[in-house]
Amino acid sequence: MTELQWGDAEFTGYYWDSELKDPALVIRVKPSKSTFQELICFWATNLNLNLNYLDQVGSLRTWAVTFESLPEGRWRVLFDFAGQGSVEFECNSLAIRSVLGA
Repeated sequence: MTELQWGDAEFTGYYWDSELKDPALVIRVKPSKSTFQELICFWATNLNLNLNYLDQVGSLRTWAVTFESLPEGRWRVLFDFAGQGSVEFECNSLAIRSVLGA
């Protein structure tokens, strides 16, 4: 996960995917010079959304995205929008999938 170049990526939203085997929070991003991707976060907890939707129209540009390895194999993920808010959570495991046609 530390290899991902998601600084200056477009954060376009999130949703809960109920069709996967395990409960998952899905974050949609479009890294610069890449196609849309979804970060799938299984068994997400401690979700903290610090976003002002009244001031936002369209996607948010990330300043940095950090992935911190936690004890027992969990991850802490932070999307930092440089003064425009943040999204932070913990999860058991992560996966990435490309979004075709987006």
